[in-house]
Amino acid sequence: MTVPEPPAKVAPRLAELLDELDPPEPVEVVIELTGPAPATTGSRAERVAAARSSFSHDLAAVRATIVAAGGEVLDSAWLNRTVRSRVPAAGIAAVAADGAVAAVDLPHRIEPDTQPATNDP
Repeated sequence: MTVPEPPAKVAPRLAELLDELDPPEPVEVVIELTGPAPATTGSRAERVAAARSSFSHDLAAVRATIVAAGGEVLDSAWLNRTVRSRVPAAGIAAVAADGAVAAVDLPHRIEPDTQPATNDP
């Protein structure tokens, strides 16, 4: 059995790894969800509540896709609309095909910007 061809939403380094894995082998991934533009009206608390609510709604649907693919949700972050999951290699394409998914990648450390900040207009 081979791993299905990943959609364009799958990061190149994850696609390369999938080529090397057996289909049932689990892969830890970070899934970025699509979403509406942030609210620009209302108080800060109302805007935060709207963003959290939107993320929770979208996460519920994507969680079902992840579980149907044989995976599990490990963690999530509403602020950047990401979900850390473990999914069998064969299930990555199905997760990436979900309409609420913007991108699927391997977890990686976020490095600070080493360029000094400028106040130039």
